[in-house]
Amino acid sequence: MALALHLETSTTVCSVAITNEETLISIKEINDGFRHAELLTLFIEELLNENSLTPHNLDFISLSIGPGSYTGLRIGASVAKGLSYALKIPVVGVDSLSVIAQVVKQEQQLNYDFIIPMIDARRMEVYHSVFDFNLNRLIPIESQILTNHSYLEFLNKGVCLFCGNSNSKAKQVIVHENAVFQEILSSSKGLIKPAYRLYTDKNFLDTVYFEPLYLKQFGEK
Repeated sequence: MALALHLETSTTVCSVAITNEETLISIKEINDGFRHAELLTLFIEELLNENSLTPHNLDFISLSIGPGSYTGLRIGASVAKGLSYALKIPVVGVDSLSVIAQVVKQEQQLNYDFIIPMIDARRMEVYHSVFDFNLNRLIPIESQILTNHSYLEFLNKGVCLFCGNSNSKAKQVIVHENAVFQEILSSSKGLIKPAYRLYTDKNFLDTVYFEPLYLKQFGEK
């Protein structure tokens, strides 16, 4: 048995889950703006109490490490580091785009050729990656400006599912018969499987030196 606490704070979604290995026990999440400072520790406390657990029952913590909101990522990292230090348990990290792709795999019945999660990075810029439907990463994590030429190499090969919180602006420029848009957002549910693999492989974050994957620093245009 390995009890884990999963924290997702990379976007406007504040999401916390507790699992036993890869089995979801309980989850709390809300998409209500950047209220992570207010809600994250509250959600953790409520989940533990509702399941008759204490922090000392936890074996490890998983964290969405970015890219995404600078403030949200810092809050998540700070809480994970504090709990890790106090409880003497490890932390594992999963990038935010993989988290969204994992949620797609859990919730979608159709086999899209490509999964393209995007996180808003202001104006027409997004943080993105590209996966095949088996979640093999085809494009690394990076930022890009969306244009009507974006993703044509994939759109011309097969059906692409665009997901994340940037669909409204992506739809303005990505017009293709193979483009499908669904508002599938980040969630701690997407941390469960990759986090457990990292834990069993002992692939832990160095909580002393670890910094989230910002791609941009605070205030950078």
